[in-house]
Amino acid sequence: MSAFSNILGHQEQIQDLISRFDKGQLPHGLGFIGPNGIGKALIAQKLAAYVLGGGGNGGDRNGGDQAWSQELALLQSGAHPDFLRIEPDTSTAKADIKVEAARQLVTFMQQTPTRSAWRVAVIDGAQKLNTQAANGILKVLEEPPERGLIILVLDDLSSVLPTIRSRLVPL
Repeated sequence: MSAFSNILGHQEQIQDLISRFDKGQLPHGLGFIGPNGIGKALIAQKLAAYVLGGGGNGGDRNGGDQAWSQELALLQSGAHPDFLRIEPDTSTAKADIKVEAARQLVTFMQQTPTRSAWRVAVIDGAQKLNTQAANGILKVLEEPPERGLIILVLDDLSSVLPTIRSRLVPL
């Protein structure tokens, strides 16, 4: 669990996620829910690096702490080919997530991983999905690709469509 050692709190949830991944039982859709500032986005990013690095047991293609560190560095630089981060468009007054981002997610998840055995997407601020975008991501949540993980980071689960809620494992 050294990949998550600098995170205060959330140890039970983190251990559950690690255990699920290492056993091959990680759900394809996760909802990280809670108020701003509690570390949801940080945990999502570190979980993405953990998954893309093959976990702690040397699984998949890479594995181990060194692989995790390499994946995290690529994620943080925005250069990881198997990771997609979607955030609200702050250039508009609404600051919402538009349908173009949903289309980008669908295309991304349909592609074959290039560096890892997985594709991981994080939608930070998922409560800002506009109706078209929310409907757009449903397809990939309903028919997830093998070894695909989508993490929605949001303040309140009730802020997304019931059909999205039903396809997420909330944490």
